[in-house]
Amino acid sequence: MSFWSQPALRFGLLGFGFSAAIFAWLTTLDQPLHWLLSWCVAVSAVTFLIFGYDKAVSRLTWTRVPERTLLWLVFSGGTPGALAGMSLFRHKTIKASFRNRFWGAVAIQLLLVVVWLVWRSSAD
Repeated sequence: MSFWSQPALRFGLLGFGFSAAIFAWLTTLDQPLHWLLSWCVAVSAVTFLIFGYDKAVSRLTWTRVPERTLLWLVFSGGTPGALAGMSLFRHKTIKASFRNRFWGAVAIQLLLVVVWLVWRSSAD
């Protein structure tokens, strides 16, 4: 089995590769964004596009994006893009198992943000 025949790896690497490229571009602007905000913007944009792609090919015989890849993109900071993609494309909104894991990833992200904010405020 070749590397490119594994959809989770293929879409995962493409997604994170494009996110890294956008992130690099955002950090080289004349007035760059904070690195964390740059990453979230980049991965959210890519996550939104991948949700749209997966919805578009859901009725075709093309290779779908595995749910675990979508969830990793969400968990890595793509929550805003995923929410927009789920709403606009009406994708992955009915499947309860995906929704539960999605909201679990969002809860973990929120917890990590709170911990990071508390840590930063105590470091000052």
